[in-house]
Amino acid sequence: MGRDASARARLGYLMAPDLLAYAAGGVAWQSIETSGTCQHSLADPQCTSAPGSPLDTQTNSKTFTGWTIGGGLEKMYGSWIVRGEYRFSRFGTANGVLNFAAAGVPPGTDTSRYGLSLDTHVVTFGLAYKLGGPVAAKD
Repeated sequence: MGRDASARARLGYLMAPDLLAYAAGGVAWQSIETSGTCQHSLADPQCTSAPGSPLDTQTNSKTFTGWTIGGGLEKMYGSWIVRGEYRFSRFGTANGVLNFAAAGVPPGTDTSRYGLSLDTHVVTFGLAYKLGGPVAAKD
């Protein structure tokens, strides 16, 4: 799994003057890379046998779009803000084929198929400092 990004909206409830509980949800993106290597000179049910000792590595890369939901807490300590958040994201399934190329084997006959269920669970912690002081209302 590679890059992970999301665009979310938050809806919160101020539980105390310095404590915010919130839920968040929106759209998410996740990049994945799948790869496999065949040693064509060895007996292997996934790889076609070929003379010599050829190694063949194939890679597929794709970015998936899905949805995300989660929630968290933010607590203020003076000008410092501490945050903890959990986020679940679902991207569906990735089905693919790795096409290996053993010498002398007809194209498309030396393949490995895969299927992946793409869900993520992410926990983040944050620390922020609020610049400036409180804004006073003017008469």
